[in-house]
Amino acid sequence: MRKLLALVLTGVLLILLGKWGYARVHDALVLPGCTITTEAEEFSLDSEQSANAATIAAVAYRRGIPERAIAVAFTAAQQESKLRNLDYGDRDSLGIFQQRPSQGWGDRASILDPARSTSRFYSALMAIPGWEKMPLAEAAQEVQRSAAGSAYEKWEGRALALTQALNDPSLIACRFHKFGTQVHTPAEEVISQASKEWGKIKATHTGRVIKISSWQRTRVALWFMTHANEYGVSQLKWNQVEWDRYGVKSKNANKVSTLTVTLQ
Repeated sequence: MRKLLALVLTGVLLILLGKWGYARVHDALVLPGCTITTEAEEFSLDSEQSANAATIAAVAYRRGIPERAIAVAFTAAQQESKLRNLDYGDRDSLGIFQQRPSQGWGDRASILDPARSTSRFYSALMAIPGWEKMPLAEAAQEVQRSAAGSAYEKWEGRALALTQALNDPSLIACRFHKFGTQVHTPAEEVISQASKEWGKIKATHTGRVIKISSWQRTRVALWFMTHANEYGVSQLKWNQVEWDRYGVKSKNANKVSTLTVTLQ
């Protein structure tokens, strides 16, 4: 009955508004962000949370750090900030991991830089003997030294799901508005920011189209997808996948050997 009602309402909207108006009503109903769906978990992140999650993963891949470290970082960041880059916190705590300048985590500016604060988190984690064999929550607490260390445990499932999803486009669905104010970030700036998080990437651009050669192109593509709002990404093509701001359009497109990023 609900599906029938939805179809009827859609038909009425098409008649009253026409194609142009309906497209904008549809666009207004989009909740920007990404939904992660695995066998064990299903949850949504808004555009800021999604982008920060992809940054956390990218820094680990750039440094050659095991994927389990990404899950530890997600466990900590979800509890500390809900994956938001906060400019406030308890006492002088700041950023995604609520790191404190007074405790040697760096100055305010560097802590509020997601890539740099994430790298410091990983450095601290790598220095802990046997962290790889610890439960995620225990490893997170060893780094964070929180007064409420037991609170990390409830995020372990989501942390594992998010780590998995940022490797597999079938597990993450990202949607953003197409209309309204557009973001026109220069292609050179987008390439520079991607290189900051991934290490120098092999990229060329012509106008608003960037072409990237990388053996990690699926991971890099998902980074661009989650950062679509921030940098004005309108379309992605890699392997046999095509994505636009309403989600994956095709999983059986012509196979390509490069990642193509189209900006607004």
